[in-house]
Amino acid sequence: MKKHKSIVSLLLVTAIILGNITGTVPVHAEKNIGTEFFDNCFKTAEITETQNNNATPSAITTPSTVVATTPPAVVTPKPTKKPTPKPKPHKTKAKKQVLKVRASQSGKAHARLKWNSIKGADKYKIKISGGIKKTIKLSSRKRRYSFKIKAGKVYHVKVTALKGKKVLAHSKRVTVCQPVRVSKMRYTRLSDKKVLITWKRGKHTKQFIIYRKTGSGKYNVIGSSRKSRYVDKKISSGKNYKYIVKSINVVSKAKYSSNNRGTAFTTKKIVATSHQKYTYKEMASDISLLKRTYSKYVNVKNLGKSCDNRKIYDVVIGNQKSGRSLIVIGAIHAREYMTTQLCMAQIELYLQNYNDKIGVTSTNEVLNRIAVHYIPMANPDGVSISQSGLSAIQNASLKNALKKMPGADKTKYWKANARGVDLNKNFNYNYIAKYGGKRGSEGYTGESVNSEPETKAIVAFLDKMKSSGTLKGLINYHATGSILFGDAKGSVKPVVTKMYELAKKITGYADSSGYEESVNEHSKKKNIGNLREYAMYKKNIPCITLEIGKNACPLSAGEFYSIWKKNKVLVLKEAKLFTK
Repeated sequence: MKKHKSIVSLLLVTAIILGNITGTVPVHAEKNIGTEFFDNCFKTAEITETQNNNATPSAITTPSTVVATTPPAVVTPKPTKKPTPKPKPHKTKAKKQVLKVRASQSGKAHARLKWNSIKGADKYKIKISGGIKKTIKLSSRKRRYSFKIKAGKVYHVKVTALKGKKVLAHSKRVTVCQPVRVSKMRYTRLSDKKVLITWKRGKHTKQFIIYRKTGSGKYNVIGSSRKSRYVDKKISSGKNYKYIVKSINVVSKAKYSSNNRGTAFTTKKIVATSHQKYTYKEMASDISLLKRTYSKYVNVKNLGKSCDNRKIYDVVIGNQKSGRSLIVIGAIHAREYMTTQLCMAQIELYLQNYNDKIGVTSTNEVLNRIAVHYIPMANPDGVSISQSGLSAIQNASLKNALKKMPGADKTKYWKANARGVDLNKNFNYNYIAKYGGKRGSEGYTGESVNSEPETKAIVAFLDKMKSSGTLKGLINYHATGSILFGDAKGSVKPVVTKMYELAKKITGYADSSGYEESVNEHSKKKNIGNLREYAMYKKNIPCITLEIGKNACPLSAGEFYSIWKKNKVLVLKEAKLFTK
Protein backbone atom coordinates (compact mmCIF):
# COMPACT_ATOMS: atom_id res chain seq x y z
CA MET A 1 0.00 0.00 0.00
CA LYS A 2 2.90 2.37 0.82
CA LYS A 3 4.37 1.56 -2.57
CA HIS A 4 1.13 2.58 -4.24
CA LYS A 5 0.98 5.86 -2.36
CA SER A 6 4.50 6.78 -3.53
CA ILE A 7 3.45 6.18 -7.11
CA VAL A 8 0.37 8.34 -6.66
CA SER A 9 2.41 11.17 -5.15
CA LEU A 10 4.78 11.05 -8.10
CA LEU A 11 1.90 11.17 -10.56
CA LEU A 12 0.37 14.11 -8.71
CA VAL A 13 3.55 16.16 -8.86
CA THR A 14 3.97 15.41 -12.56
CA ALA A 15 0.40 16.47 -13.30
CA ILE A 16 0.83 19.80 -11.49
CA ILE A 17 3.98 20.59 -13.38
CA LEU A 18 2.32 19.76 -16.71
CA GLY A 19 -0.68 21.88 -15.77
CA ASN A 20 1.47 24.92 -15.02
CA ILE A 21 3.36 24.56 -18.30
CA THR A 22 0.31 24.24 -20.52
CA GLY A 23 -1.87 26.64 -18.48
CA THR A 24 -4.89 24.43 -19.13
CA VAL A 25 -5.99 24.24 -15.54
CA PRO A 26 -8.49 27.00 -14.62
CA VAL A 27 -7.73 29.16 -11.60
CA HIS A 28 -11.09 28.37 -9.94
CA ALA A 29 -10.31 24.60 -10.15
CA GLU A 30 -6.95 24.75 -8.61
CA LYS A 31 -8.30 24.50 -5.14
CA ASN A 32 -10.06 21.13 -5.81
CA ILE A 33 -8.00 19.55 -8.57
CA GLY A 34 -5.48 18.04 -6.29
CA THR A 35 -8.09 16.56 -4.08
CA GLU A 36 -10.22 15.05 -6.91
CA PHE A 37 -7.24 13.73 -8.74
CA PHE A 38 -5.89 12.24 -5.58
CA ASP A 39 -9.21 10.47 -4.88
CA ASN A 40 -9.42 9.12 -8.40
CA CYS A 41 -5.87 7.89 -8.21
CA PHE A 42 -6.60 6.07 -5.01
CA LYS A 43 -9.64 4.37 -6.56
CA THR A 44 -7.59 3.39 -9.55
CA ALA A 45 -4.92 2.02 -7.31
CA GLU A 46 -7.40 -0.08 -5.34
CA ILE A 47 -8.94 -1.55 -8.51
CA THR A 48 -5.48 -2.30 -9.85
CA GLU A 49 -4.51 -4.03 -6.63
CA THR A 50 -7.59 -6.19 -6.74
CA GLN A 51 -6.94 -7.24 -10.35
CA ASN A 52 -3.29 -7.96 -9.57
CA ASN A 53 -4.28 -10.21 -6.69
CA ASN A 54 -6.56 -12.25 -8.98
CA ALA A 55 -4.27 -12.26 -11.98
CA THR A 56 -1.40 -14.53 -12.81
CA PRO A 57 2.09 -13.26 -12.13
CA SER A 58 2.60 -12.47 -15.79
CA ALA A 59 -0.42 -10.15 -15.83
CA ILE A 60 0.55 -8.03 -12.77
CA THR A 61 1.15 -4.31 -13.66
CA THR A 62 4.67 -3.19 -13.10
CA PRO A 63 5.38 -0.05 -11.13
CA SER A 64 6.19 1.82 -14.34
CA THR A 65 2.64 1.28 -15.70
CA VAL A 66 0.40 4.27 -15.14
CA VAL A 67 -2.95 2.61 -16.17
CA ALA A 68 -3.84 -1.15 -15.53
CA THR A 69 -4.00 -3.17 -18.73
CA THR A 70 -6.95 -5.46 -19.66
CA PRO A 71 -6.03 -9.15 -19.41
CA PRO A 72 -5.75 -10.90 -22.76
CA ALA A 73 -8.70 -13.08 -23.90
CA VAL A 74 -8.29 -16.79 -23.23
CA VAL A 75 -8.27 -18.82 -26.43
CA THR A 76 -9.82 -22.30 -26.13
CA PRO A 77 -7.86 -24.82 -28.15
CA LYS A 78 -9.87 -26.87 -30.67
CA PRO A 79 -10.20 -30.54 -29.65
CA THR A 80 -8.26 -32.93 -31.72
CA LYS A 81 -9.99 -36.11 -32.95
CA LYS A 82 -8.73 -39.17 -31.18
CA PRO A 83 -8.52 -42.36 -33.15
CA THR A 84 -11.45 -44.85 -32.44
CA PRO A 85 -10.10 -47.76 -30.41
CA LYS A 86 -10.47 -51.18 -31.99
CA PRO A 87 -13.12 -53.37 -30.19
CA LYS A 88 -11.71 -56.09 -28.05
CA PRO A 89 -12.76 -59.60 -29.00
CA HIS A 90 -15.86 -60.68 -26.85
CA LYS A 91 -15.59 -63.98 -25.06
CA THR A 92 -19.04 -65.77 -25.26
CA LYS A 93 -19.97 -67.79 -22.17
CA ALA A 94 -21.14 -71.33 -22.71
CA LYS A 95 -24.90 -71.72 -22.13
CA LYS A 96 -25.79 -73.45 -18.89
CA GLN A 97 -27.39 -76.79 -19.61
CA VAL A 98 -30.83 -77.30 -18.06
CA LEU A 99 -31.89 -80.71 -16.83
CA LYS A 100 -35.67 -81.14 -17.01
CA VAL A 101 -37.42 -84.14 -15.47
CA ARG A 102 -40.96 -85.22 -16.25
CA ALA A 103 -42.85 -87.69 -14.06
CA SER A 104 -46.03 -89.59 -14.90
CA GLN A 105 -48.07 -92.54 -13.70
CA SER A 106 -47.32 -95.88 -15.28
CA GLY A 107 -49.98 -98.54 -14.73
CA LYS A 108 -51.81 -98.82 -11.42
CA ALA A 109 -48.88 -98.59 -9.01
CA HIS A 110 -45.76 -97.22 -10.73
CA ALA A 111 -44.28 -93.82 -11.56
CA ARG A 112 -42.13 -93.24 -14.65
CA LEU A 113 -39.38 -90.59 -14.90
CA LYS A 114 -38.00 -89.12 -18.14
CA TRP A 115 -35.37 -86.41 -18.68
CA ASN A 116 -33.40 -84.70 -21.46
CA SER A 117 -29.81 -85.42 -22.40
CA ILE A 118 -27.00 -83.34 -20.90
CA LYS A 119 -23.96 -82.88 -23.16
CA GLY A 120 -20.84 -84.43 -21.74
CA ALA A 121 -22.65 -86.43 -19.04
CA ASP A 122 -21.54 -90.00 -18.59
CA LYS A 123 -24.08 -90.92 -15.90
CA TYR A 124 -27.17 -89.73 -14.05
CA LYS A 125 -27.96 -89.97 -10.37
CA ILE A 126 -31.59 -90.19 -9.19
CA LYS A 127 -32.44 -89.35 -5.61
CA ILE A 128 -35.91 -90.29 -4.32
CA SER A 129 -37.10 -89.18 -0.91
CA GLY A 130 -40.38 -89.09 0.96
CA GLY A 131 -42.28 -92.34 0.52
CA ILE A 132 -38.98 -94.15 -0.07
CA LYS A 133 -35.32 -93.15 0.20
CA LYS A 134 -32.90 -94.40 -2.44
CA THR A 135 -30.24 -93.23 -4.87
CA ILE A 136 -29.87 -94.83 -8.31
CA LYS A 137 -27.00 -94.37 -10.79
CA LEU A 138 -27.67 -94.91 -14.50
CA SER A 139 -25.44 -94.75 -17.54
CA SER A 140 -25.76 -91.79 -19.90
CA ARG A 141 -27.68 -93.93 -22.37
CA LYS A 142 -30.60 -94.36 -20.00
CA ARG A 143 -32.76 -91.32 -19.47
CA ARG A 144 -35.80 -92.97 -17.92
CA TYR A 145 -36.59 -94.83 -14.74
CA SER A 146 -39.69 -96.42 -13.14
CA PHE A 147 -40.36 -97.15 -9.49
CA LYS A 148 -43.25 -98.55 -7.48
CA ILE A 149 -45.49 -96.10 -5.62
CA LYS A 150 -48.11 -96.47 -2.93
CA ALA A 151 -51.35 -94.47 -2.95
CA GLY A 152 -51.32 -91.68 -0.39
CA LYS A 153 -47.50 -91.48 -0.16
CA VAL A 154 -45.61 -88.39 -1.37
CA TYR A 155 -42.32 -88.88 -3.24
CA HIS A 156 -39.75 -86.18 -4.13
CA VAL A 157 -37.37 -86.82 -7.03
CA LYS A 158 -34.17 -85.05 -8.16
CA VAL A 159 -31.89 -86.04 -11.07
CA THR A 160 -28.23 -84.99 -11.35
CA ALA A 161 -26.09 -85.22 -14.52
CA LEU A 162 -22.45 -86.14 -13.85
CA LYS A 163 -19.20 -86.36 -15.74
CA GLY A 164 -17.07 -88.47 -13.53
CA LYS A 165 -17.47 -86.74 -10.19
CA LYS A 166 -18.17 -83.35 -11.72
CA VAL A 167 -21.76 -82.13 -11.54
CA LEU A 168 -22.94 -80.79 -14.89
CA ALA A 169 -26.59 -80.09 -14.03
CA HIS A 170 -29.24 -80.49 -11.33
CA SER A 171 -32.94 -80.87 -12.04
CA LYS A 172 -35.62 -79.11 -10.04
CA ARG A 173 -37.46 -81.23 -7.50
CA VAL A 174 -40.38 -83.19 -8.96
CA THR A 175 -43.21 -84.49 -6.75
CA VAL A 176 -45.05 -87.78 -7.31
CA CYS A 177 -48.27 -88.59 -5.42
CA GLN A 178 -51.04 -91.04 -6.26
CA PRO A 179 -54.39 -90.29 -4.54
CA VAL A 180 -56.09 -92.77 -2.23
CA ARG A 181 -59.15 -94.31 -3.85
CA VAL A 182 -62.64 -93.51 -2.61
CA SER A 183 -64.49 -95.73 -0.15
CA LYS A 184 -67.98 -96.17 1.31
CA MET A 185 -69.93 -95.62 -1.89
CA ARG A 186 -73.57 -94.89 -1.11
CA TYR A 187 -76.63 -94.45 -3.31
CA THR A 188 -79.91 -92.70 -2.62
CA ARG A 189 -82.56 -93.02 -5.26
CA LEU A 190 -84.19 -89.59 -5.42
CA SER A 191 -86.78 -90.40 -8.08
CA ASP A 192 -87.37 -92.69 -11.06
CA LYS A 193 -84.74 -90.74 -13.03
CA LYS A 194 -82.27 -89.54 -10.40
CA VAL A 195 -79.83 -91.13 -8.01
CA LEU A 196 -77.51 -89.38 -5.56
CA ILE A 197 -74.07 -91.02 -5.29
CA THR A 198 -71.88 -90.22 -2.29
CA TRP A 199 -68.51 -91.53 -1.14
CA LYS A 200 -65.68 -90.97 1.30
CA ARG A 201 -62.83 -88.92 -0.19
CA GLY A 202 -59.33 -90.43 -0.18
CA LYS A 203 -56.20 -88.42 0.69
CA HIS A 204 -54.52 -86.20 -1.93
CA THR A 205 -57.54 -85.98 -4.25
CA LYS A 206 -58.43 -82.86 -6.23
CA GLN A 207 -61.11 -84.17 -8.56
CA PHE A 208 -63.31 -87.19 -9.28
CA ILE A 209 -64.33 -88.73 -12.60
CA ILE A 210 -67.52 -90.81 -12.54
CA TYR A 211 -68.01 -93.84 -14.80
CA ARG A 212 -71.19 -95.86 -15.26
CA LYS A 213 -72.19 -99.01 -17.05
CA THR A 214 -75.65 -100.45 -17.63
CA GLY A 215 -76.12 -104.19 -17.32
CA SER A 216 -73.20 -106.00 -18.96
CA GLY A 217 -72.21 -103.02 -21.11
CA LYS A 218 -69.03 -100.93 -21.01
CA TYR A 219 -68.11 -98.19 -18.57
CA ASN A 220 -68.53 -94.64 -19.88
CA VAL A 221 -67.69 -91.28 -18.33
CA ILE A 222 -70.89 -89.54 -17.20
CA GLY A 223 -69.44 -86.59 -15.28
CA SER A 224 -66.93 -85.14 -12.85
CA SER A 225 -67.04 -83.53 -9.43
CA ARG A 226 -64.75 -81.79 -6.96
CA LYS A 227 -67.07 -82.77 -4.10
CA SER A 228 -67.69 -86.25 -2.69
CA ARG A 229 -71.09 -86.49 -4.35
CA TYR A 230 -72.69 -86.67 -7.77
CA VAL A 231 -76.29 -86.81 -9.02
CA ASP A 232 -76.90 -89.04 -12.03
CA LYS A 233 -80.01 -87.61 -13.70
CA LYS A 234 -80.29 -90.18 -16.46
CA ILE A 235 -81.30 -93.47 -14.89
CA SER A 236 -84.28 -95.61 -15.89
CA SER A 237 -86.54 -97.97 -13.98
CA GLY A 238 -85.90 -101.70 -14.12
CA LYS A 239 -82.14 -101.45 -14.77
CA ASN A 240 -78.97 -102.64 -13.09
CA TYR A 241 -76.09 -100.16 -12.96
CA LYS A 242 -72.50 -100.15 -11.81
CA TYR A 243 -70.47 -97.06 -10.95
CA ILE A 244 -66.74 -96.41 -10.64
CA VAL A 245 -65.32 -93.20 -9.15
CA LYS A 246 -61.78 -92.35 -10.24
CA SER A 247 -59.75 -90.13 -7.88
CA ILE A 248 -57.47 -87.56 -9.57
CA ASN A 249 -54.45 -85.71 -8.20
CA VAL A 250 -52.24 -83.23 -10.11
CA VAL A 251 -48.69 -82.49 -8.89
CA SER A 252 -45.68 -81.15 -10.80
CA LYS A 253 -47.91 -80.81 -13.88
CA ALA A 254 -48.58 -84.55 -13.94
CA LYS A 255 -51.86 -86.38 -13.33
CA TYR A 256 -52.18 -89.39 -11.02
CA SER A 257 -55.29 -91.50 -10.45
CA SER A 258 -56.74 -94.47 -8.61
CA ASN A 259 -60.04 -96.28 -9.13
CA ASN A 260 -62.42 -97.91 -6.72
CA ARG A 261 -64.04 -101.18 -7.62
CA GLY A 262 -67.36 -100.93 -9.39
CA THR A 263 -70.34 -101.00 -7.03
CA ALA A 264 -73.87 -101.96 -7.97
CA PHE A 265 -77.07 -99.97 -7.94
CA THR A 266 -80.44 -101.15 -9.18
CA THR A 267 -83.72 -99.55 -10.14
CA LYS A 268 -85.40 -102.93 -10.30
CA LYS A 269 -87.92 -103.97 -7.68
CA ILE A 270 -86.01 -105.36 -4.71
CA VAL A 271 -88.51 -107.17 -2.50
CA ALA A 272 -90.12 -110.11 -4.31
CA THR A 273 -93.75 -110.72 -3.42
CA SER A 274 -94.80 -113.23 -6.04
CA HIS A 275 -93.53 -116.32 -4.22
CA GLN A 276 -94.58 -117.75 -0.87
CA LYS A 277 -91.42 -118.59 1.01
CA TYR A 278 -89.71 -115.29 1.67
CA THR A 279 -86.64 -116.55 3.53
CA TYR A 280 -84.38 -115.06 6.18
CA LYS A 281 -81.48 -115.11 3.72
CA GLU A 282 -83.58 -113.29 1.12
CA MET A 283 -84.68 -110.72 3.68
CA ALA A 284 -81.09 -110.07 4.81
CA SER A 285 -80.00 -109.59 1.19
CA ASP A 286 -82.90 -107.21 0.50
CA ILE A 287 -82.13 -105.17 3.62
CA SER A 288 -78.55 -104.77 2.43
CA LEU A 289 -79.70 -103.77 -1.07
CA LEU A 290 -82.27 -101.31 0.27
CA LYS A 291 -79.58 -99.76 2.43
CA ARG A 292 -77.31 -99.41 -0.60
CA THR A 293 -80.08 -98.04 -2.82
CA TYR A 294 -81.59 -95.59 -0.32
CA SER A 295 -78.68 -94.99 2.01
CA LYS A 296 -79.70 -91.44 2.94
CA TYR A 297 -83.17 -92.52 4.04
CA VAL A 298 -82.62 -95.87 5.75
CA ASN A 299 -80.53 -97.17 8.62
CA VAL A 300 -80.01 -100.77 9.71
CA LYS A 301 -79.24 -102.02 13.20
CA ASN A 302 -78.84 -105.40 14.85
CA LEU A 303 -80.88 -105.88 18.02
CA GLY A 304 -79.38 -109.24 18.87
CA LYS A 305 -79.17 -112.82 17.67
CA SER A 306 -81.47 -115.82 17.73
CA CYS A 307 -80.77 -119.21 19.29
CA ASP A 308 -79.22 -120.37 16.01
CA ASN A 309 -77.15 -117.19 15.59
CA ARG A 310 -79.35 -115.32 13.10
CA LYS A 311 -79.60 -111.54 13.32
CA ILE A 312 -82.71 -109.77 14.55
CA TYR A 313 -82.80 -106.69 12.33
CA ASP A 314 -84.09 -103.21 13.09
CA VAL A 315 -84.67 -101.39 9.79
CA VAL A 316 -85.19 -97.68 10.41
CA ILE A 317 -86.73 -95.27 7.94
CA GLY A 318 -87.44 -91.61 8.62
CA ASN A 319 -85.89 -89.01 10.86
CA GLN A 320 -84.28 -90.47 13.98
CA LYS A 321 -83.73 -86.97 15.37
CA SER A 322 -87.39 -86.03 15.18
CA GLY A 323 -88.17 -86.99 18.79
CA ARG A 324 -90.90 -89.40 17.65
CA SER A 325 -90.82 -93.11 16.80
CA LEU A 326 -93.13 -96.00 15.89
CA ILE A 327 -92.27 -99.71 16.02
CA VAL A 328 -93.59 -102.40 13.65
CA ILE A 329 -92.97 -106.10 14.42
CA GLY A 330 -93.54 -109.04 12.08
CA ALA A 331 -93.16 -112.82 12.19
CA ILE A 332 -92.98 -113.34 15.95
CA HIS A 333 -94.80 -116.55 15.08
CA ALA A 334 -92.81 -118.63 12.63
CA ARG A 335 -95.48 -119.87 10.21
CA GLU A 336 -96.82 -116.31 9.83
CA TYR A 337 -93.81 -115.32 7.71
CA MET A 338 -95.88 -113.46 5.11
CA THR A 339 -95.91 -110.62 7.64
CA THR A 340 -92.17 -110.28 6.99
CA GLN A 341 -92.80 -110.01 3.27
CA LEU A 342 -95.46 -107.37 3.94
CA CYS A 343 -93.14 -105.30 6.18
CA MET A 344 -90.30 -105.42 3.65
CA ALA A 345 -92.59 -104.41 0.78
CA GLN A 346 -93.86 -101.47 2.84
CA ILE A 347 -90.30 -100.35 3.55
CA GLU A 348 -89.42 -100.41 -0.16
CA LEU A 349 -92.60 -98.55 -1.15
CA TYR A 350 -91.99 -95.75 1.34
CA LEU A 351 -88.34 -95.40 0.35
CA GLN A 352 -89.08 -95.48 -3.36
CA ASN A 353 -91.63 -92.67 -2.92
CA TYR A 354 -89.73 -90.73 -0.27
CA ASN A 355 -89.82 -87.57 -2.38
CA ASP A 356 -93.27 -88.21 -3.77
CA LYS A 357 -96.81 -88.95 -2.65
CA ILE A 358 -98.49 -92.27 -2.03
CA GLY A 359 -102.09 -91.48 -2.80
CA VAL A 360 -102.65 -88.14 -1.13
CA THR A 361 -100.02 -88.65 1.57
CA SER A 362 -96.66 -86.90 1.13
CA THR A 363 -94.12 -89.50 2.25
CA ASN A 364 -91.29 -87.20 3.30
CA GLU A 365 -93.62 -84.86 5.17
CA VAL A 366 -94.44 -87.80 7.43
CA LEU A 367 -91.02 -89.48 7.63
CA ASN A 368 -89.18 -86.21 8.24
CA ARG A 369 -91.19 -85.91 11.47
CA ILE A 370 -90.98 -89.48 12.78
CA ALA A 371 -88.75 -92.56 12.65
CA VAL A 372 -90.37 -95.93 11.90
CA HIS A 373 -88.50 -98.96 13.28
CA TYR A 374 -89.29 -102.23 11.53
CA ILE A 375 -88.42 -105.60 13.08
CA PRO A 376 -89.56 -107.57 10.02
CA MET A 377 -88.62 -111.03 11.33
CA ALA A 378 -88.61 -111.36 15.12
CA ASN A 379 -88.32 -115.17 15.00
CA PRO A 380 -85.82 -115.99 12.21
CA ASP A 381 -85.03 -119.54 13.41
CA GLY A 382 -88.70 -120.50 13.61
CA VAL A 383 -89.37 -119.08 10.11
CA SER A 384 -86.46 -121.12 8.74
CA ILE A 385 -87.87 -124.30 10.36
CA SER A 386 -91.36 -123.63 8.97
CA GLN A 387 -90.01 -123.06 5.46
CA SER A 388 -87.17 -125.61 5.23
CA GLY A 389 -87.57 -128.08 8.09
CA LEU A 390 -85.10 -128.98 10.82
CA SER A 391 -82.25 -129.04 8.29
CA ALA A 392 -82.33 -125.22 8.41
CA ILE A 393 -80.93 -125.30 11.98
CA GLN A 394 -77.14 -125.14 12.01
CA ASN A 395 -76.48 -125.90 15.68
CA ALA A 396 -76.29 -129.66 16.15
CA SER A 397 -77.52 -129.73 19.76
CA LEU A 398 -80.53 -127.57 18.90
CA LYS A 399 -81.33 -129.79 15.95
CA ASN A 400 -81.15 -132.99 18.01
CA ALA A 401 -83.41 -131.49 20.69
CA LEU A 402 -85.93 -130.33 18.07
CA LYS A 403 -86.24 -133.84 16.64
CA LYS A 404 -87.76 -135.01 19.94
CA MET A 405 -90.34 -132.22 20.24
CA PRO A 406 -94.02 -132.37 19.34
CA GLY A 407 -94.59 -131.04 15.82
CA ALA A 408 -91.13 -131.99 14.56
CA ASP A 409 -92.77 -134.19 11.93
CA LYS A 410 -94.86 -131.29 10.58
CA THR A 411 -92.49 -128.35 10.61
CA LYS A 412 -94.56 -126.51 8.00
CA TYR A 413 -96.88 -125.40 10.82
CA TRP A 414 -94.10 -124.55 13.27
CA LYS A 415 -94.90 -121.47 15.36
CA ALA A 416 -92.24 -121.43 18.13
CA ASN A 417 -88.52 -120.62 18.07
CA ALA A 418 -85.63 -123.09 17.72
CA ARG A 419 -85.94 -124.10 21.39
CA GLY A 420 -89.64 -124.91 21.15
CA VAL A 421 -90.85 -121.77 23.01
CA ASP A 422 -93.80 -119.71 21.77
CA LEU A 423 -92.27 -116.20 21.81
CA ASN A 424 -95.66 -114.47 22.07
CA LYS A 425 -96.16 -116.23 25.41
CA ASN A 426 -92.74 -115.47 26.88
CA PHE A 427 -93.27 -111.80 27.87
CA ASN A 428 -93.93 -110.56 31.38
CA TYR A 429 -97.70 -110.18 31.28
CA ASN A 430 -99.90 -112.70 33.13
CA TYR A 431 -96.93 -114.99 32.74
CA ILE A 432 -97.05 -118.62 33.83
CA ALA A 433 -93.79 -120.60 33.56
CA LYS A 434 -93.80 -123.92 31.69
CA TYR A 435 -97.38 -123.42 30.65
CA GLY A 436 -98.85 -124.89 27.48
CA GLY A 437 -97.52 -128.44 27.63
CA LYS A 438 -93.98 -129.24 26.51
CA ARG A 439 -91.45 -127.58 24.27
CA GLY A 440 -92.70 -127.96 20.75
CA SER A 441 -94.17 -126.28 17.71
CA GLU A 442 -96.52 -123.94 19.64
CA GLY A 443 -98.05 -122.89 22.98
CA TYR A 444 -95.17 -123.48 25.42
CA THR A 445 -94.37 -120.41 27.56
CA GLY A 446 -90.76 -121.33 28.43
CA GLU A 447 -88.86 -122.09 31.60
CA SER A 448 -89.06 -118.48 32.77
CA VAL A 449 -90.19 -115.05 31.63
CA ASN A 450 -88.05 -113.52 28.88
CA SER A 451 -86.04 -116.75 28.75
CA GLU A 452 -85.41 -116.63 25.00
CA PRO A 453 -82.77 -114.50 23.24
CA GLU A 454 -85.38 -113.17 20.79
CA THR A 455 -87.67 -112.06 23.64
CA LYS A 456 -84.76 -110.46 25.48
CA ALA A 457 -83.77 -108.50 22.36
CA ILE A 458 -87.29 -107.12 21.91
CA VAL A 459 -87.73 -106.25 25.60
CA ALA A 460 -84.34 -104.48 25.68
CA PHE A 461 -85.28 -102.54 22.54
CA LEU A 462 -88.66 -101.48 23.96
CA ASP A 463 -86.98 -100.37 27.18
CA LYS A 464 -84.43 -98.33 25.25
CA MET A 465 -87.02 -96.65 23.05
CA LYS A 466 -89.35 -95.99 25.98
CA SER A 467 -86.60 -94.45 28.08
CA SER A 468 -85.66 -92.16 25.18
CA GLY A 469 -89.10 -90.59 25.41
CA THR A 470 -89.66 -90.88 21.67
CA LEU A 471 -91.80 -94.04 21.41
CA LYS A 472 -95.38 -93.26 20.44
CA GLY A 473 -96.84 -96.63 19.46
CA LEU A 474 -96.39 -100.26 18.41
CA ILE A 475 -97.95 -102.25 15.55
CA ASN A 476 -97.92 -106.07 15.63
CA TYR A 477 -98.46 -108.03 12.44
CA HIS A 478 -99.80 -111.58 12.82
CA ALA A 479 -101.76 -114.01 10.63
CA THR A 480 -104.48 -115.10 10.04
CA GLY A 481 -108.16 -114.09 10.03
CA SER A 482 -108.23 -110.45 8.85
CA ILE A 483 -108.89 -109.43 12.45
CA LEU A 484 -107.94 -106.23 14.24
CA PHE A 485 -107.13 -106.09 17.97
CA GLY A 486 -107.67 -102.64 19.42
CA ASP A 487 -109.27 -103.08 22.82
CA ALA A 488 -107.49 -101.31 25.66
CA LYS A 489 -107.95 -99.83 29.09
CA GLY A 490 -106.23 -97.32 31.29
CA SER A 491 -103.99 -94.47 30.12
CA VAL A 492 -103.18 -96.00 26.72
CA LYS A 493 -106.82 -96.37 25.66
CA PRO A 494 -107.30 -92.95 23.92
CA VAL A 495 -104.29 -93.44 21.64
CA VAL A 496 -104.99 -97.13 21.03
CA THR A 497 -108.55 -96.27 20.03
CA LYS A 498 -107.31 -93.74 17.47
CA MET A 499 -104.84 -96.27 16.05
CA TYR A 500 -107.51 -98.93 15.95
CA GLU A 501 -110.14 -96.77 14.22
CA LEU A 502 -107.66 -95.62 11.58
CA ALA A 503 -106.50 -99.20 10.90
CA LYS A 504 -110.09 -100.43 10.63
CA LYS A 505 -110.91 -97.64 8.17
CA ILE A 506 -107.91 -98.47 5.98
CA THR A 507 -108.05 -102.30 6.05
CA GLY A 508 -111.71 -103.04 6.72
CA TYR A 509 -110.63 -105.82 9.10
CA ALA A 510 -113.14 -107.21 11.57
CA ASP A 511 -113.12 -106.40 15.25
CA SER A 512 -111.49 -108.97 17.52
CA SER A 513 -114.47 -109.08 19.92
CA GLY A 514 -115.53 -112.40 18.45
CA TYR A 515 -112.08 -113.82 19.06
CA GLU A 516 -111.54 -115.00 22.61
CA GLU A 517 -108.38 -116.63 23.85
CA SER A 518 -108.90 -119.52 26.24
CA VAL A 519 -108.62 -118.71 29.93
CA ASN A 520 -106.30 -120.71 32.19
CA GLU A 521 -108.48 -122.79 34.49
CA HIS A 522 -106.26 -122.41 37.55
CA SER A 523 -105.12 -118.83 37.36
CA LYS A 524 -108.12 -117.46 35.43
CA LYS A 525 -105.57 -115.60 33.32
CA LYS A 526 -105.75 -114.97 29.59
CA ASN A 527 -103.36 -113.45 27.07
CA ILE A 528 -100.59 -115.21 28.95
CA GLY A 529 -97.21 -113.75 28.07
CA ASN A 530 -98.55 -111.75 25.08
CA LEU A 531 -96.41 -108.94 23.62
CA ARG A 532 -99.32 -106.55 22.98
CA GLU A 533 -100.59 -106.63 26.56
CA TYR A 534 -97.04 -106.44 27.90
CA ALA A 535 -96.36 -103.30 25.84
CA MET A 536 -99.61 -101.58 26.87
CA TYR A 537 -99.89 -102.49 30.54
CA LYS A 538 -96.27 -102.95 31.58
CA LYS A 539 -94.60 -100.32 29.40
CA ASN A 540 -97.48 -97.94 28.73
CA ILE A 541 -96.98 -98.18 24.95
CA PRO A 542 -100.14 -97.90 22.78
CA CYS A 543 -100.39 -101.01 20.61
CA ILE A 544 -102.64 -102.62 18.00
CA THR A 545 -102.41 -106.06 16.36
CA LEU A 546 -103.45 -106.89 12.81
CA GLU A 547 -104.08 -110.48 11.72
CA ILE A 548 -103.58 -110.51 7.94
CA GLY A 549 -104.98 -113.08 5.48
CA LYS A 550 -108.01 -115.36 5.55
CA ASN A 551 -106.80 -118.93 5.26
CA ALA A 552 -104.67 -121.14 7.45
CA CYS A 553 -100.99 -120.37 7.84
CA PRO A 554 -98.65 -120.45 6.17
CA LEU A 555 -100.59 -118.22 3.79
CA SER A 556 -100.34 -118.92 0.06
CA ALA A 557 -98.65 -116.51 -2.32
CA GLY A 558 -102.01 -115.88 -3.95
CA GLU A 559 -103.23 -114.04 -0.85
CA PHE A 560 -100.51 -111.42 -0.88
CA TYR A 561 -102.14 -109.10 -3.41
CA SER A 562 -105.31 -108.56 -1.36
CA ILE A 563 -103.25 -108.23 1.84
CA TRP A 564 -101.00 -105.68 0.15
CA LYS A 565 -103.88 -103.64 -1.18
CA LYS A 566 -105.30 -103.23 2.33
CA ASN A 567 -102.04 -102.66 4.19
CA LYS A 568 -99.56 -100.88 1.89
CA VAL A 569 -100.20 -97.37 3.30
CA LEU A 570 -101.29 -98.42 6.81
CA VAL A 571 -97.97 -97.86 8.62
CA LEU A 572 -97.35 -94.51 6.87
CA LYS A 573 -100.78 -93.23 7.90
CA GLU A 574 -100.45 -94.57 11.45
CA ALA A 575 -97.10 -92.74 11.63
CA LYS A 576 -98.77 -89.57 10.39
CA LEU A 577 -101.22 -89.87 13.29
CA PHE A 578 -98.32 -89.17 15.68
CA THR A 579 -96.93 -86.20 13.76
CA LYS A 580 -99.98 -83.98 14.21
